Amino acid sequence: MTTTTATIGYGDYYPNHDSNRQILYTIAVQLFGVGMYTYVIANVTSLVANLDVARAAYQRHMEEVNSYLRTQKIPSDLQERVRDYYSYLWEQKKSITSRTVVEDLPQSLSLEILMHQNRNLVEKVEVFKGADEVFIREAVQKLRPRVFLPREYIVRQGEYGDSMYFLTLGELEVLVDERQVVKLGPGSVFGEAALVTDDRRNASVKALTYGTGYQLSKADFNELRARYPEFDESVRKIVEKRAKGT
Repeated sequence: MTTTTATIGYGDYYPNHDSNRQILYTIAVQLFGVGMYTYVIANVTSLVANLDVARAAYQRHMEEVNSYLRTQKIPSDLQERVRDYYSYLWEQKKSITSRTVVEDLPQSLSLEILMHQNRNLVEKVEVFKGADEVFIREAVQKLRPRVFLPREYIVRQGEYGDSMYFLTLGELEVLVDERQVVKLGPGSVFGEAALVTDDRRNASVKALTYGTGYQLSKADFNELRARYPEFDESVRKIVEKRAKGT
């Protein structure tokens, strides 16, 4: 009877053909066995399939993460910490999030990566030179990732600027009256005048290739000025210097 209930029966037990009650009971038990067998197999198959899908998603994501870390030349010890973090997520949850790499990480790790990528860029800007470590770390957290598309105008001559930009990958051109005056490559900074003056843009910047970089808005810049009086004072001196044309 156990075999009959657990599967669909093999004829080991059969009803008395002269008893309709036994016949009906056997049919019911065998139908129940068929249902249970189907339910168990379907659920096991579903669990295995879902695990395969999750693992495939994890592997795809890790390929993206590894590619990102390599192209950004992140130090090997920091790369290992990032991989360990994703390995932990997988072991604990059997899944990972679909956000970007830096957004995915704890703040301490994401800040270390941002500092590694952007410290030199930030320190190239005149108003940030000489700033202390605490200020630079906060400024870096204000940067917003940008993707530049070929033929996209990032800034346009004559408009009022509200942001400055840091180029990490790709090639841009600077145009004055739609004529190229210079090309910009990775590590370039542009548009910073908009943060310290209210003048219109004196040139356009257009993407020649796909590129990536960061944007610092005037609102975030002014927030930094309000929080750091010594930085605000240095900005005022730069503004006065530019106003005098020196």
